[in-house]
Amino acid sequence: MEGIKNPTDLPEGTKYAWKDPIDTTTPGEKEGIIVVTYPDGSSEELVVKIKVGTDADLNTPITKPIEVTQGETPDAKAAIANLGDLPAGTTVEWVTTPDTTAIGTVKALVKVTYPDGSVDIVEAEITVKAKATTMAPTGNTEGKAPEKTQMTAQTTAKSTQTVPANTSAKAQTDVAQELPQTGDAKTQNASLVGVVLTALAGLLGLGTVADKKKRKD
Repeated sequence: MEGIKNPTDLPEGTKYAWKDPIDTTTPGEKEGIIVVTYPDGSSEELVVKIKVGTDADLNTPITKPIEVTQGETPDAKAAIANLGDLPAGTTVEWVTTPDTTAIGTVKALVKVTYPDGSVDIVEAEITVKAKATTMAPTGNTEGKAPEKTQMTAQTTAKSTQTVPANTSAKAQTDVAQELPQTGDAKTQNASLVGVVLTALAGLLGLGTVADKKKRKD
């Protein structure tokens, strides 16, 4: 029993009770009677004074700094850190709407109204931040591929080029392809020998005519 200062000094088993209920519907100082009954059955009455406080007396709103973007109006509830601990039905609003047109720090008063009609007014700090700016796109605007992509494409194209085959080998292949491809191997060999002998005879004949002309001169 809070109305008794020395309950530990009284006999064990002592009981306490209000003689009449206390009216706590309205704030203010009230008077009540506590009946103290001892273990041996004896009792006595004590008159005590009770102060019935308002919700504002029993609660203390705690503020916290908040941030908003330039030109925006912050929510007053965001400025109360312990809003969940206040009585259900408590409302929160700005006494005067804070001015957030300028970047910087401003202070504003918050009005906290409790269910019993009592009020607390506390001060909150608001930090106003600049609006985010959108950067215009720069650089390539004509749909051209980035230079890195072009270099990659060039490299790829270069890597897929065909290297020309050996010229001598190609010439040999062409000569081989021009030789007759009919008949058996012996016939082909004989034809080849004939071609070679004919060429040699022509060379020898030309040499003989030249020698005869030289001797004649």
